[in-house]
Amino acid sequence: MSSRRRSAVSRAIMWFDRRREDPCADDTDHAGTSGEPAVMDVTEAAARRDRTPEEPAPAAQAGPTVPRWPSERVLAPAVMLVLTGIAAGLPLVGNRIFYYWDDTAAAAVGIWHRVAEAVLAGRLPLLELDMWRGGNLVGEAATGMWNPLVLAANLATHQLTNLALAISLVKAGFMVLMAFGTYLVARDHGARPWAAALVGLAFPLAGYNLFMDGTAWINAQMTTALVPYVWWTARRAVHRGGSLFWVVLAGYLCSSIGSPYGLLATALVVLAVMVEGWCSGQRWRVAGVAAAGVATALVTAFVFIPLVGTSVVGYRQDSPTFNDGFLVPTLTDLFGLSNPAFQPFVTTFGLPVMEFPGLYLGWFLLPTLPWLRWGVLRDRWRPLVGLAVFGGASLVLMLGPSNLWMFRWPARLIPFFLLAVALTWAVVASGGFHRTRPVARSALSVSLVAFAGYLGWASVPDTLPRQLLGAAAVLLLLVPLLAGWASRAGGFVLLATGTVGVLALQLTWFPSNANTAGYQFPLHADELRDRFADRYQGMTVQFADLARADPATVEPHGIYRDVLFGSLYTIPEVETLTAYSGIGFSALDGAQCLNFYGSVTCPEAWERFWRRPLGGPAPLVDLLRAETVVAQHALVDVREEPAPPGWERQEVTDFVTVWRRTEPLPHPDGRVSHVPAGVEVTRDEVVGRSGELVDFTRDDPSAPTRLTFARLAWPGYSASVDGAPVPTRTGPDGLLQVELPAGMDGGSLELRWNAPGLGLGMGLLAAGLVLTAGLVLVTTTHRRRRRRSGDSEVSPVEPTRTTEPTSAAPEHERKEDHHDSGHP
Repeated sequence: MSSRRRSAVSRAIMWFDRRREDPCADDTDHAGTSGEPAVMDVTEAAARRDRTPEEPAPAAQAGPTVPRWPSERVLAPAVMLVLTGIAAGLPLVGNRIFYYWDDTAAAAVGIWHRVAEAVLAGRLPLLELDMWRGGNLVGEAATGMWNPLVLAANLATHQLTNLALAISLVKAGFMVLMAFGTYLVARDHGARPWAAALVGLAFPLAGYNLFMDGTAWINAQMTTALVPYVWWTARRAVHRGGSLFWVVLAGYLCSSIGSPYGLLATALVVLAVMVEGWCSGQRWRVAGVAAAGVATALVTAFVFIPLVGTSVVGYRQDSPTFNDGFLVPTLTDLFGLSNPAFQPFVTTFGLPVMEFPGLYLGWFLLPTLPWLRWGVLRDRWRPLVGLAVFGGASLVLMLGPSNLWMFRWPARLIPFFLLAVALTWAVVASGGFHRTRPVARSALSVSLVAFAGYLGWASVPDTLPRQLLGAAAVLLLLVPLLAGWASRAGGFVLLATGTVGVLALQLTWFPSNANTAGYQFPLHADELRDRFADRYQGMTVQFADLARADPATVEPHGIYRDVLFGSLYTIPEVETLTAYSGIGFSALDGAQCLNFYGSVTCPEAWERFWRRPLGGPAPLVDLLRAETVVAQHALVDVREEPAPPGWERQEVTDFVTVWRRTEPLPHPDGRVSHVPAGVEVTRDEVVGRSGELVDFTRDDPSAPTRLTFARLAWPGYSASVDGAPVPTRTGPDGLLQVELPAGMDGGSLELRWNAPGLGLGMGLLAAGLVLTAGLVLVTTTHRRRRRRSGDSEVSPVEPTRTTEPTSAAPEHERKEDHHDSGHP
């Protein structure tokens, strides 16, 4: 019999033996088949290796190594997902708009609504003219419209009229997705099912993940949810010969949300796995993962290239590196990992301290450190070195300057560091807890809890009652865990119940993120349409500042009966300058004192609006083709002032005065706002969503002249007259102007817009897809050749040791340590 046939027969016999012992066994979870030791059998494998032949097996390890159905591999993640869903709903008990908060409410809800409507209508919303400063959706990048998961969430919730409910469901869904991804990557590192499920539950509920990203920054939350999948696919490609296609797909999903931190996290994961593979001897597969990282960058480039090309007109054009301490954590804040009341003294929006437990991860992390078997990291450092690389790099960047090029606020790296900490704990805790020297270990645990409580009090001294209660809760939960009253599933029940219980306690202290804006916007889309769709017609310019409103009136039945902020005007389809923008348009924003969410922050903007801007051919009100003007009394009180010529007072409410243009504007289907003397426009109409056709004649073609459009001069515009290119320029207050050169007595002007660099991005996308296809072809061919030759597809890895070296411990400690000792 040939060696190849003997090898095949041997593998078949081993497979049938495993199936006979447990028909429900999963082949990929056994040592020698998957490339990692079976994580639920780690302790028993170590015990068998260290026992003498005469020593009987411990009772705790008797019986089959694979539990009866339902197995831990099914039950653990199932319970984890259910608990994550329940925990995601807890914040809504005391605050129904917990997830409808800050940028989520001001930006994401309105933009998602517009993207869904556009896609359902069969078009891509690259430039939405009626949204003005907030309408360059392709330039914003962070809209997520190129991401199939985000787009699916948009479409799935589009018909829900309750905006808070819709966005809460999406965020809860990504929390569950985050939990499952964390579970997968923890298991792939060798963690037991229950330990992996515990950190999978804890990670989405971590302080920064829930109270900052979960409430305010939905794009960051979605990015964090997808990072574990990049890690899982990349690690399987190195250690198990998994397909590189999944690495590229996961990397694209993570990066195409539009947050630059998704790109950064993907790059760190690829680097960490490459180092890990190199140390494990998988040099050929390391090259494959590196190529997959390049392919990911290529297929994602088109999402960010328009942002770079567009930023020259906004407040992102200068991105220097400096440190003003804003959202910069410190090393002492790491003691908040297990202190549920710890508020890091980190400068945040409006306050010098985080009004939530920003570095909290799990109540059990720091107190259990003295009890863990750290030899696991020493014995298996090669396949675990990626944890150190990813976590170390995240920590260094997290402690870095407040602004580093396009990356602002290093606290945004907290979730990545917490992920590395959670995975490391799960791997080490899977080896069980020590039972020797209980007094010394208990003293260390109590000291860690006490010191973390002290630092929490030192950060915010008036939180002493919270610190005492939080420390007491942690110590109370530690007693049954360290006393050995629970093991495996029972340990998980204790730890998970404590995790959810601590969250409930935190929510009594922090029912919302007080560092960011709650806004208290109306909850229902139908309510917005009823109030504004027919009331504010045509181009509407709003002069209102949310900061000047009486806080008692900032609620759905108060000031929001007359004005909105952020991008919510997209829902009733009101064309207005008021919109949320992450990039802005400096010329217009400066002239009209517009901040990032559309508030007019200075009363002087009112006078400028009615005057001719510097270098402008007409008053700004006419250059914008404004038809409705809304003035907040707290900013500009015009209740007693007469309306300007051509305008009339439409209504006066408790909060605003509304003026309406009396005569209709010419060419209602176009956007030409000023035509110089001697030029006549005979036709003007918008073509598609961003183009325009203008037919004109001239009395005197000997001198050049300009047409002004009620459009912002975003980069990407081009124009031609009868096919001949003509120049475009940025006019007064950022409006678009087109030069009509001398010698033309008339013609047809065609105005076009294309996102800057999008063509280059599409070319890079094609190159990335070709590279990905090549990688899949090469790795598939290589795998088939190895199978024909009878070589194993699984890379050798070092087994997990869960005991201390026998030479370093007395006999009674070695025997005691062999037992399953209270780990989840």
